[in-house]
Amino acid sequence: MNGSEYLYTCAEVAAALAGFATLAIVLRPSGKEALSPFRRSFVASLIERSLACVFLAFLPALLGFFSLSTRLNLNIASGLLAAYIFSLIFRTVRGARTNQAARTEILSLWLYVMLLVLGFGIGVLQILHILGVLGEPNIGWYLLGLTWILTSVCYRFYFIVRLWVRAS
Repeated sequence: MNGSEYLYTCAEVAAALAGFATLAIVLRPSGKEALSPFRRSFVASLIERSLACVFLAFLPALLGFFSLSTRLNLNIASGLLAAYIFSLIFRTVRGARTNQAARTEILSLWLYVMLLVLGFGIGVLQILHILGVLGEPNIGWYLLGLTWILTSVCYRFYFIVRLWVRAS
């Protein structure tokens, strides 16, 4: 399948970021305060997104073992990817509306909102790809969605490292 090297690279980067984030939290200076519930949930979401990225990176190759057509393979993978992207956006917006710390600790509100809007657009593109509106099956649309998830992981990783540096 075209793009397999890119998929494996995404999986490797996501796994590495999850591992480094875990180390950054475990080895962070204990300081005066424990991690707030918001920060704990932020770390948990980074690890969740990283593991989801790893799973979604391997999914097309796994589906290939079931002798599915390329179109069906990409449709299943894109459908799961779109569902995950929309669930991330929903949970993020819901969390930001109910948690004051979520609104005040976001690094750059403009960048964060743009990331969410871009994610929504990419989720819509996944659905359009499934419906065949974007032409023949193309793994590029799937890679675009996976890259968005990896970007959100990188954003959260940067936030965690920033907290670690600030605490030291």
